[in-house]
Amino acid sequence: MILPQSPRNEAFSIECLIPYSKGFLVGGQDCTVLIYEKHDGELRNPYIKIEKKIYNPKREYKFPITTLVLNNNEESLVLGLQNKQILSVPFTSDRVISEENLKFDHIGLPYHSDKITGLDVCVRKSLVGTCSTDRTVRIWNYMEHTLENMKEFDQEAMTLAFHPSGFHIIVAFTECVKLLNLFEHDIIQFFEIT
Repeated sequence: MILPQSPRNEAFSIECLIPYSKGFLVGGQDCTVLIYEKHDGELRNPYIKIEKKIYNPKREYKFPITTLVLNNNEESLVLGLQNKQILSVPFTSDRVISEENLKFDHIGLPYHSDKITGLDVCVRKSLVGTCSTDRTVRIWNYMEHTLENMKEFDQEAMTLAFHPSGFHIIVAFTECVKLLNLFEHDIIQFFEIT
């Protein structure tokens, strides 16, 4: 049978399904998880879709979910995305945490989701900068194996270079060159050459 509340009339493609204690979870496009719960007493509609869903509006998460895994306690849901990222999000079987409070955590490092177009190593600090066609610039600490900074842009970055001090980078795009300051947890533009 086709469930009356299936997403067939919506523009939503289903990529994976997993059961949980109160029904099942549907993973699909745009990093979205729909939740269906068992509806006792009605044979024509055994499962209903609850209003809340798990999703993240950021563009870096707008890839289809290819794999879902729910831990034994049903406290954490692990999502495998088509762009080869693995994310963890809190989940409770009683009720889903409100959508505004969902925190998507990377399992491992949040690597680029597309090809890397530029790379440079800082002379005085243990930093490596990469840019990619996924429209992000990422600053890595190669001694601590951590991601220090990440910034998403509206266009693809073609290449980048560090200032020897490690406090500035220059990033070339197809239509401009941007000079950026590196702060502890942010990358801020301070000059642009068109």
